[in-house]
Amino acid sequence: MTLTNKSEDHPQFIFIGGAGRSGTSLMYWLFDWHPEIMVFLGETPVLQKYWINPESKREEYFRNTFLTPKEGKQARFVNRDALVEFNQKMSKEVKGFNNPTDLDIDTRLFHNTYLELLNRYNIQLLRRIFEGLGKGLIAGCSKLSERYATKETKYFLFKHPYYTELYAQKIASLIPKSKFIHVVRSPADRYISAKMFRVRQGSSKVNGVDFCFAHTETWISSRILAEKNLEALGDGSYKIVHYEKLVANPEKEMRKLAEWLGIKFTNLLLNPTVFGSNAGDNSSFDERSSRKIANYSKRNKDFRRFTSLSERLQFYYLLGTTKDYLDEYEIPNISQWMIKYSRWLPFKFEKKGDYFDRIKRKTLDPSNITKKKLRNMLINRLPSRARKKNIDFS
Repeated sequence: MTLTNKSEDHPQFIFIGGAGRSGTSLMYWLFDWHPEIMVFLGETPVLQKYWINPESKREEYFRNTFLTPKEGKQARFVNRDALVEFNQKMSKEVKGFNNPTDLDIDTRLFHNTYLELLNRYNIQLLRRIFEGLGKGLIAGCSKLSERYATKETKYFLFKHPYYTELYAQKIASLIPKSKFIHVVRSPADRYISAKMFRVRQGSSKVNGVDFCFAHTETWISSRILAEKNLEALGDGSYKIVHYEKLVANPEKEMRKLAEWLGIKFTNLLLNPTVFGSNAGDNSSFDERSSRKIANYSKRNKDFRRFTSLSERLQFYYLLGTTKDYLDEYEIPNISQWMIKYSRWLPFKFEKKGDYFDRIKRKTLDPSNITKKKLRNMLINRLPSRARKKNIDFS
C-alpha cells in the first residue's frame, strides 16, 4: 500500500474502553469487518506506554522498543514465529477461523510501514503511532489490503480497557475528532465474569490486594472517569453504552452508534467477527441475545452462587460509598459494623494465603477506614497508580 501525505489520507480513530469484563471485546468484534472501520486485532499498551515514558524518550521507545516481545502482543506482527503461534491459537478459539492464511502477515512490510509513519514528523506522535499500527496491519495482511487499502476507511478502531477512560481527554486534545465508546456493565454481572476469569488463572488477588476490593475500585473509578469524560468532551465525542441494553436489543443500540459515527448501518454490525471470521461461539452475545437479558432475580442468584456472604457485604459496602454516581443500579445499604464482623469469613474461592494477607492488611480494610476516606480512595487510588505503572485489570 502506498502512503500519501494528503490530509484525507489520515483516518479518524475510535477508542473502546470500559472496565475489563464489561463487554469491550464484544463491542469491538461487532465493529470488525465493517467496510468503513478497520479494527486493530488485539489490545496494545500504546496509551499507558505513551504517558509512562518521559516525553524526551517517547519517540525512541516507540521506534526501537515498542515492538519487542516483552512490550506486548503487538510484537507478534513483526515476529514470524509468534504470528504462527497466534494463528494456531485463533484457529482453535474462533469459530470459522480455520484458514491458515487469515493472519498471513508480511512482518517486514508491517514493520516498515509502521516506521514510515513514525518518520512523518509533521504529524503528532500519538497519531503517528496509531496510524502506523493500523496502516502497517493493512499493508502487511493481504486479507485486509483487499478490503481496506483501496477504499475510503473512515476509522481505525483500538480497544484499551480502562486506559481509554484514564486518558480520553488528553487523547482528544492530541488527536481531534477522535470518538470514544465506554462500555459499562452491571457491577455484579461484571464482578462474576471477572472473578471466573481470575479463578481460572489460579489466583484470588489482583495487584497485590484482594479480588473484591481490586475489582470494585476498578468498576467505580472507570465509571466515574467515564462520567467526567462525557461532561468534558460532550456527547458528540464520547458515548456510554450499557452492555445490558446492547445484548437485549443489539440492532437498536448499533443503529444508534452507526448514526453517531456517521457510518452506514449494515447487518455486519449485528454479527461479532474476528478478522471477518464468525466469533459468535466465543462471545456471550449469542447466548444473551438468544434468551435476551437475564432477569434481575436470576442475576442475583448467580451472584450469590459465586460469592460468599462476607464478600457480598464488602462489595455492596464499597459500591455504596459512591452511590450518588450509581443511581441506575440497586445498591443495598450495608453498615460498617457488618463489614467489621464479617471480614473474618473467607471469600468464595479465596486461597488460604490470600485470605491471611487480606486479614492482615489494614490500609485497605473497609471496616477500618472512614466512609469519606474510603470513597476518595476508590475514586482516585487506581487512576493515580495506573498513570505511574502498568496495572493488571484482568
